[in-house]
Amino acid sequence: MSDEVRFIDTTLRDGNQSLWALNMKIGAMLPAAEHMDHAGFESMEFFLSVMFKKYVREHKENPWYWLREGTKRFKKTRLRYHGGMHSAFEKTPHCILKLLVERLVAYGLTLTRTSNPWNDYTAFKEEIDDLKKTGMDTVANLIYSVSPRHTDEYYARKAREAAAIKPWRICFKDVGGLLTPERARTLIPVVLKSAGEIPVEFHAHCNSGQAPL
Repeated sequence: MSDEVRFIDTTLRDGNQSLWALNMKIGAMLPAAEHMDHAGFESMEFFLSVMFKKYVREHKENPWYWLREGTKRFKKTRLRYHGGMHSAFEKTPHCILKLLVERLVAYGLTLTRTSNPWNDYTAFKEEIDDLKKTGMDTVANLIYSVSPRHTDEYYARKAREAAAIKPWRICFKDVGGLLTPERARTLIPVVLKSAGEIPVEFHAHCNSGQAPL
């Protein structure tokens, strides 16, 4: 197991989405792109499908322009899509999402991170296989929560199930900002061991302020 730690930047996707409600306009992002490319990040979250609605309706901007011009400015950093072949809160037809992924791959986005909300890796395998056929690798989220069900044994089993479907990586995701440093010390080694040879990322939301810890 390597002790090397690498960083995935989320400024242009999660920073823009979660902190700014996607209110960073394209003209504010493009000048920073080349500088960010030289910062040394392993990869960078760059696009998500909800940008179409926000940028067209409110900013009167063309999201394809961001894809076309933004991708030109990244020479060193692998760019990521955020999402999969299945829609979340709205029922977008599968054919539309597949077409979107095909166009993103054409622009050079060949990596995504996405979830099955139930940590159901039997169902998730079909989506990961579908993405792979389209030319996109998948980081499969393993979502953390707190309940009597979410024990060390649960996460060991789910990490093994996730590894068995052969994603590009597994991401242990604290989407609720619930993971304490004390819980992380005991649980993350369980996830790492159970993931086997599949590399593991960690992504935390800072709802409670604990993520930096």
